[in-house]
Amino acid sequence: MALRTIRSYERLEHNEIEETVKVVIRHLEEVNYAATKLPSIYQVLSEINEKGYYSINMTEIFNIVESVIKSSFDKFGGHDIFDLKFDRNFDNTIQDTNYQNLVLFIKQVRNGYIEETKEYQVQEFLNSLGTSNIAETYKDIEHEKNLFLLINKNSFSKTIVESTNKVIWSFISFIDNRYLRITNANEVYQYEINEINKFIANLQVNIGNSDIDKLKRDNLNELLSTLKEAVSHISKPAKDE
Repeated sequence: MALRTIRSYERLEHNEIEETVKVVIRHLEEVNYAATKLPSIYQVLSEINEKGYYSINMTEIFNIVESVIKSSFDKFGGHDIFDLKFDRNFDNTIQDTNYQNLVLFIKQVRNGYIEETKEYQVQEFLNSLGTSNIAETYKDIEHEKNLFLLINKNSFSKTIVESTNKVIWSFISFIDNRYLRITNANEVYQYEINEINKFIANLQVNIGNSDIDKLKRDNLNELLSTLKEAVSHISKPAKDE
């Protein structure tokens, strides 16, 4: 209610502005506003202060808003909405540097949440290798074009070496289907080449340091071969027909 009121401050009396500003600031401190609303709240308070309607310490307001952005995302969510809908919350015509910095920081925090979500989804997929859940977990990462960037290459290369042969072959099949079965792999996955090569390097080290039976070593070498074949395939631009 206070936020809706302060946005129409031109219709308020001085004592009403003072009272409403104090309520809005209190709600800011108590993290009662969604992160996407914070820059516009800052801007309204800034206008009131600049026009001399009520004196507000805008440095303090900026620090409050900046400090609650992450907590606001934690409380209200909002990081997972479509980019266009998300960006509609901000006014690109506002030239105020502090406003622009708050928008930038909100977008950076949001990107952090998105990356955390992606990393979690990738880990869930890797955990499902060799199980009946793999088709379901793959849906969440199917369109991720930087998959190997999100894989903890050191950790997973150790995990796969210690995995069952069923899991190893499940991963081989995944690499084959995702990278080797499409003709435009270069167009879609070229940015993964370096990351796949890093994984290959980690995997080779961990295979070399492991005491494993011959069958598992052969399967892991087959995985290496498939990964290298994927890199080679991705590196070749699709031929024009």
